[in-house]
Amino acid sequence: MADIVLKMESVSKSYPGVKALDNFSFDVHAGEVHAILGENGSGKSTLMKIASGAITPNAGRIEIGGKHLAHADPREAISYGLATVYQDDSLVRELSVAQNLFLATPKGSVPYGSMVRWAEEQLAPFNLGISPTTAVGNLTPAHRQFVEVVKALLSNPRVLLLDEPTSTLDYDGVAHLTSLVRDLTAKGTGVVYVSHRLPEILDLANRVTILRDGVHEGTFDVTDDTSEQELVSRMIGRDVESEYPAKAGQIEPDPVLVVDGLSGDAFEDISFVANRGEIVGFACAEGNGQREALRAIAGLEASHSGTVTCKGKAVDVTEPRHAIRSGVLCLSADRAGESIFPDLGVRKNMTLPRLRDFARRGLLSNRQEQDHAATMRDEFGVVTATLETPISGLSGGNQQKVVLARSFRTDAKAVLIDEPTQGVDAGARHDIYQAIRTNLREDGTLVINSSDAQELAGICDRVLVFSRGRIVAELTGQDVNEEQIVSSFLRARDAKQAGDTAAGMMSRVFRTLISGSNIWWVPLVFLAALTLVVGGYAALQTDVFLRHVNIRYILLATAPAAMVAMAQLHVLLVRGLDVSVGSMMSLTVVAASFMIAFQMPIGMQILGVLGCLAIGAVVGLINGTLVRFANINAVITTIAMLSVLQGAALLGGPHLPG
Repeated sequence: MADIVLKMESVSKSYPGVKALDNFSFDVHAGEVHAILGENGSGKSTLMKIASGAITPNAGRIEIGGKHLAHADPREAISYGLATVYQDDSLVRELSVAQNLFLATPKGSVPYGSMVRWAEEQLAPFNLGISPTTAVGNLTPAHRQFVEVVKALLSNPRVLLLDEPTSTLDYDGVAHLTSLVRDLTAKGTGVVYVSHRLPEILDLANRVTILRDGVHEGTFDVTDDTSEQELVSRMIGRDVESEYPAKAGQIEPDPVLVVDGLSGDAFEDISFVANRGEIVGFACAEGNGQREALRAIAGLEASHSGTVTCKGKAVDVTEPRHAIRSGVLCLSADRAGESIFPDLGVRKNMTLPRLRDFARRGLLSNRQEQDHAATMRDEFGVVTATLETPISGLSGGNQQKVVLARSFRTDAKAVLIDEPTQGVDAGARHDIYQAIRTNLREDGTLVINSSDAQELAGICDRVLVFSRGRIVAELTGQDVNEEQIVSSFLRARDAKQAGDTAAGMMSRVFRTLISGSNIWWVPLVFLAALTLVVGGYAALQTDVFLRHVNIRYILLATAPAAMVAMAQLHVLLVRGLDVSVGSMMSLTVVAASFMIAFQMPIGMQILGVLGCLAIGAVVGLINGTLVRFANINAVITTIAMLSVLQGAALLGGPHLPG
């Protein structure tokens, strides 16, 4: 028997009102792929976090490579030989690829000056085609996922945890990752593989462990006879006759959405018609323009030419709100970033677009809104404790059901859905497919972009195949099947690249300059240009501006702001916010006027400086404690602190010395 590289015995974890894991035990052997299968909310994420040392279990024992992980400590878990690739990547998007990889190395192991060359060497074996100097925020989700994999493998782990590693990957990406996993297991690495994509599990896994409501429902070997139907039945505890609902049959020509000659940076000459009652699919490997084209139709992406009409009326695609008014609505694949309001409850997420329907004489009827949300919850099968539960606390499948419910209850005639089941378990996928087909308006149409060819074959009446920004094939009738979809875009790799003209290049350069805030150097260019303009104007107005003494005083005046900006940068890098900085500076100035004086002994001045620093440390500790441990929103916390500090500064101000 192969060595056990990860072992969990009788592990339990409870949260208020829910038991995430209940006396769970399993093990992973060297060189095997052990899949964890369960519905959203079954405890998979909790299991992964406990194994990686991110959270502490209430009971149980974790061993990594035979070593006991006594406390929740990710660094200790890594030192024992465990690495984790998270579904929501742990990368710092404001930093470059090289800098993110550098952060994962032990201190002093890689010279900072050699970081870029070292990162190139780490990326080279994976053939990703990305530059180490590229900002992570500018990468595609698929490339970010692979950077996360490279980062995890830097420690040469004995066991690798993969949490939904293919949720953002297309056909090519899945094949690439599959090859990588096989290479790792051949070298003796044990892999824990969490995925909702059943074909991947059947292809890769040696064993499967089923989790249901935090309870271990069994572990069994994956054989040639194991079917997707069996996996689904074991996972949800019931038989599912068919994952996909019946299709509409013969679609009569009755145009709802007409796209004619639509072109943009990543797509060119997109033309198609979506008819009443029809579901049209976009298919191809990631990066061929299909996502950008879908978003452009709804005003979420810029287009340079072409027209879009809905029910015979022209659609203004310059902004999403204009497209929505014309009956075109798009659901983004970035559910957390663009589709939900994470801090609001389920009710508000369902009803926000229709609040006018519940208003009478300028007042909102809470009862009507509540009843409407409850009806949608029941119709779409949203599992939530209450309608006021923050949507961020729901599973991915239930979040998607909320978004679908909200979208299908609008007046939109053409609903565009990007990756409808990304990160959704098999049971919820079945519910979503049923909801999509059932709620397709009699006078409406649907357009779906998906990286899952099987999904497109199961749900779509017609599939448009993209390659390099163009539609290169149209599949209808019996041709809408997984084999035809995959083979169509594999055969179409030689299609013309969109935007390969001089005009296209100039357009991209112009758009980069006017909207390239995500590119790290663009804001610096504008800031430098603005500084030169203002400095040049000031120099022309007076001869003393460029003198040494004036430059010195300018630097002295800007030094405190520069130090504060550096401190705020660290807060922003971890996606935090602190609005109390200005008032803390005011209080520090007041305190310094008492503790630091020109003719004071040097010892007293040093004590005064330390006292001012102590004020900042105390304020920071209070803010951090309230945000981190009391779970109070950072904006609320720091606004409250702002008020306290302003009051203290005002009280001390009238008593300033002298």
